[in-house]
Amino acid sequence: MVIINEESPPESDQETPDITEIASEFIYTPIDLIQTAPQIRRDINPEGESIRSLAGTIHQRGMMQPLGVVRSGEGYLLITGERRLLAARLLGLEKVPVCVLEKVDKQEGILTFQLIENLQREDLNPIEMAEGLLSLYQARQVNVALNEILNVFQLYERDRERLPEAVVVIVTTIVNTYGKSISSLRKIFSLLRLPEEMIQALWMGQIGVSQGYLFAEAVDNPRLMKNLQ
Repeated sequence: MVIINEESPPESDQETPDITEIASEFIYTPIDLIQTAPQIRRDINPEGESIRSLAGTIHQRGMMQPLGVVRSGEGYLLITGERRLLAARLLGLEKVPVCVLEKVDKQEGILTFQLIENLQREDLNPIEMAEGLLSLYQARQVNVALNEILNVFQLYERDRERLPEAVVVIVTTIVNTYGKSISSLRKIFSLLRLPEEMIQALWMGQIGVSQGYLFAEAVDNPRLMKNLQ
């Protein structure tokens, strides 16, 4: 099988790490066999200008990076490359190149891979990041509330020996994946405590991330919240 070598792709098509390092197989598969898994990013417009532009690039130069998938029944479940898949469907392509990720077979593994992929994008929305981190934590420890997670992160920073070993492993994995301090992670998680209208404002860029952190710190103090507004 021949893989076309091309020049460095434009920024619009640079959306995955080198998945071939953990993929056991590179194949072309019918596009109809690919289902979409829940993605960390949720602001992709399948008919938006960026997808149309990417479709034009793929039409001219081909798909320069395969999609990352795992096996699912008779077909595949998409892990990375949602924008390229949407663009390929917009073009009416019958087959697309995929890398089968045999080593990514658990929900937390899928979420970790998606998170690492999206961390490489400078435009990742802070709410997307917070939701991705929350999903990754809850994939390891189900039925745990956000406030409990925030308390765990605080205790991890101050006296992690008081935490169960399994919890320490979860938090350490998240810290290593994100590559930031535990206090930074806790601040990101805290954004999800904001009222829905503030989350939407942060999502739309109507308020800045720094302001969002201030609101999150004051969320339990109605008077202070009012003063900040």
